[in-house]
Amino acid sequence: MAKVYERGIVTHFVKPQFVTPTCKDIFDELDKLKGESIDKPHYVDAINDTRKKLIECMTQSKLLEYSFIAQSFGQILSKSALEAMKTYKVSEKAGLHAWASSRDTLGRIKPPSGDDASNGYQG
Repeated sequence: MAKVYERGIVTHFVKPQFVTPTCKDIFDELDKLKGESIDKPHYVDAINDTRKKLIECMTQSKLLEYSFIAQSFGQILSKSALEAMKTYKVSEKAGLHAWASSRDTLGRIKPPSGDDASNGYQG
């Protein structure tokens, strides 16, 4: 879309504010959370368990790193992450717990249209 705007075919372009995340986006979030929690081994263990479940789900659904996630995938991720929070006794007041409890909202927004944008989307 930005290229269309640059060519002068349209008069204005509004960049989308919300984009359905890809599996890689979730991995990146987990990496950031892990870096922020390095001094809390039980948080790191919870993050590692969540990552393992994400990989299992990707394998079962035949998704790639750059595949957009579906809402059902977000719900599975949320359930798995919350189970890990409970198993490793992550405080409900922690940012990591908030991240885990909000994963079920992912996938509600459809990915951008286009051939490569829908690659692997299971929605």
